[in-house]
Amino acid sequence: MTEAVKYRRHFHKYPETGDDTVLTAAYIEDILKSTGCEITKPIPNSVCGFFDFGKEETVAFRADMDALPVEEKTGLEFSSATSGVMHACGHDGHMAILLGFVDKLEKLTKEPKRKLLVIFQPAEETTGGAKRICDTGIFEKYNVTRVFA
Repeated sequence: MTEAVKYRRHFHKYPETGDDTVLTAAYIEDILKSTGCEITKPIPNSVCGFFDFGKEETVAFRADMDALPVEEKTGLEFSSATSGVMHACGHDGHMAILLGFVDKLEKLTKEPKRKLLVIFQPAEETTGGAKRICDTGIFEKYNVTRVFA
């Protein structure tokens, strides 16, 4: 099983909604700590990792973190352990893909052309987590010229 599959199954089994992504953020932060990136939390229960490759510009990649208030009935071995909450819209996959990307950074064969900011954002489904992250000035702080989600 690849690390990305392991991450996705973990997120799927332990979903959290809205801004209440405490355990999800802690799991992501724990993984990012091993990379040596600068970790920030621009809004509660968000996590960002900044990789300074000594370049002028920064490119950012964003993954949404929150699940939906839906009861899972799949019977999967990694189905939601939280009653009434599940990752029914793919955010578990988004987070796993972005962490999998971070895992591959050390294996880059070419010199990066930009610095990198990874953003794990809560409350995509509910209370405007993206706007609140934008309003913190994080994109200006790290000279972000492109954002992909």
